[in-house]
Amino acid sequence: MRPLRFIFFFIAYYLLGLSMVYFFVFSAHYLQQGNVIFGGLVSSILLTLLFSWLYFRGVPALSWCQRSEVIGVWFGLVFLLDIATLIFVSGGSFSQLSLFSLWSYALQILTLFVAAYLTSGGDHPRLSSPNLALNQNKDAS
Repeated sequence: MRPLRFIFFFIAYYLLGLSMVYFFVFSAHYLQQGNVIFGGLVSSILLTLLFSWLYFRGVPALSWCQRSEVIGVWFGLVFLLDIATLIFVSGGSFSQLSLFSLWSYALQILTLFVAAYLTSGGDHPRLSSPNLALNQNKDAS
């Protein structure tokens, strides 16, 4: 998994993403335009794609199972740090997690899987249908 590489990319991603999202939130509040917050969501997803793609690209020997474990750790850390940030910045509690959109977390997980898929080369699960023409019973003809 290369823990030091993972920690470096995750910390860089989280600090840049947090500052970017807060910039968009404060800009939306200052400009009194709620649409500006959408820019923060889009840039956060693009930042997730960039940093996760860079991480996975540097460790091509990871199997698909190991890539899934990295995605789980990455998302778990994001979730825990978002909770800590919510409590620290706004003085909120765990019950106020509805402030974070479930759709943004779903997009983040999807983005992590896309980055893992794109960097896996040929070692990824493929969806295929069986070739029924090859499996026909020759006695029936």
